[in-house]
Amino acid sequence: MNSRTSYIPVESELILSTDTMWVVRRMTTNNECNTHELLQTSTNENTLEPFQSVGKDVSFSYTDVFMLNKSSEPIPCSIDVPTGHIILSYMEKHLQDRNQLTEDWNSIDKYVSEESILYEEGKNPKNQSKNRGCAPIPYDQSRVKLRSGDNDYINASLLYDTNPRNPVYIATITPTVKSVPDFWLMVWEQGCVVIVCLERTDELKRMDEIDQFELNDASVKYWPNEGSQVYGSFEVHLVSEHSWSDNYIIRSFYLKSIVTNETRTVTQFHYLTWKDENLMENSKPMLEFRRKVNRSFRGIMSPIVVHCCDGCGRTGAYILLDLVLNRITKGVKEIDIAASLEHLRDQRPNMIKTLEQYEFVLSSTAEEVDAMLQPST
Repeated sequence: MNSRTSYIPVESELILSTDTMWVVRRMTTNNECNTHELLQTSTNENTLEPFQSVGKDVSFSYTDVFMLNKSSEPIPCSIDVPTGHIILSYMEKHLQDRNQLTEDWNSIDKYVSEESILYEEGKNPKNQSKNRGCAPIPYDQSRVKLRSGDNDYINASLLYDTNPRNPVYIATITPTVKSVPDFWLMVWEQGCVVIVCLERTDELKRMDEIDQFELNDASVKYWPNEGSQVYGSFEVHLVSEHSWSDNYIIRSFYLKSIVTNETRTVTQFHYLTWKDENLMENSKPMLEFRRKVNRSFRGIMSPIVVHCCDGCGRTGAYILLDLVLNRITKGVKEIDIAASLEHLRDQRPNMIKTLEQYEFVLSSTAEEVDAMLQPST
């Protein structure tokens, strides 16, 4: 930890306490902090333009994030041995027979949801600039609807496990230049506090790197390098950035509504090393990453935002893996990954795009279940 995070919060300051993270609201003056570490609250908010940096001569308030344990996340052990072996047998059967695996995938890939004709809003010409060529158009029934502004459309889908009234995830595309304000509006309106970014750093472009031909296509870095930036109606401040390994970074953002002056803390988990050509090499670091996300925010009821370029390939693989493993740790004894994927595809088209991504989920599930069955040391 750096010097700023050596402070230990008192009980009255504690907002959220977990095994690995404390989030604390603190106040300070200009003389006690610098712009890289603390949230700047503009004294002239109404004149700020989109994507404008906030000045330095302001008063400060901020939310600090304390990472308490940088060690590997422990493997959850809430699984009984017979169930674990049944699940492992199921996975091994599908993974060892390549022909059967391919046949299963081809059947899944042909699956067509009953909702497949209901995406009129996404096809509306006025919304074409809010889609990306490689990304699916969300179904009308499950799409996220923005509540503010003249247009409620964003290419994002609410996904649930068992209760349609309790979405667990939001699957969406990585923002384009034009959709960054809508992205932060969605995060705000849906009460999201966790973002999972599955784009590598080299796949994200800075705003000033994008020419006019890439406005509707390029994946952009939607947060400031340091200090604060305004995106539409929201001021986003980078509070902290922690590199936990070569595979992922955890960032804390202080999100402020310029309209209401309300503030929230949002944490982004950024996975850095996804490589579609060597996907199986991602299994161990991805499982570690997923454990960190779940352990840090266990009990949070709002949906987790998960995004990649198309909002369905890597996003679908991560969500399916998380969904299946969460079911296992909750004691579900019968796991059908193919049916679970069809369930996700009922809510967003093309979730998981390739056989390799599907195989990755099967293999990673088997690896995690095998680890759960190992005697604790």
